[in-house]
Amino acid sequence: MRKEPIGSFRNKMPYGSVLRFSGKGVFVRIQMLSVLAFSAAASADSLVVGLSYGLRKIKVDWKSNLVVALLSLAGTVCSMILGRMLLPVLPDRFENVLGGGIIMGIGLFSLLRPWFSQKGKDGRERVPRALTLKSTLLLGAALAVNNIGLGVGASITGMRLVPTAACAFLCSLLFFFGGNWIGGLREGGIIGWLAEPVANLLMVGLGIFEILV
Repeated sequence: MRKEPIGSFRNKMPYGSVLRFSGKGVFVRIQMLSVLAFSAAASADSLVVGLSYGLRKIKVDWKSNLVVALLSLAGTVCSMILGRMLLPVLPDRFENVLGGGIIMGIGLFSLLRPWFSQKGKDGRERVPRALTLKSTLLLGAALAVNNIGLGVGASITGMRLVPTAACAFLCSLLFFFGGNWIGGLREGGIIGWLAEPVANLLMVGLGIFEILV
């Protein structure tokens, strides 16, 4: 029986198919990184609010966390659907520039906002003193509204709805709970001071990346 020489199977494969397979794998990895970066940036407000509650020694139960995450999810899904509806009317190759520009603009605005606002010396948003049902619903609605611009921008750049929304939902759950837990620690104030600027820089970087890719 004739044995095939080592590497014969590789030699029979068209070189172009190898390139296409490799290129697809790289594209999928880039998409996953973009989705993770978007989800982390979109959930930054949940982290900061959770830290604020933790610093006030207010514990966030799982029901309140779930309600806030579901409302944020609804805002993300609706905004991404809106972005998908706008996609057909945009010129060719313009969608990445527009979507990346929206994400980058939101990041820059959020980064510079403390210098133009009067929130107090520590720059933190005011939050309710206790997590009642009403305050939980208002908080979730506010976070959902904050994510509208990001969701539209992400959808226009080509991020897929289901994995992006699912990842954003999980990040919201983890960030709100984690922020509340960290806020109760001695180092919570320092982490809370750094969380928002880092997330805003992440948004700026993600916007630039989507424009260039």
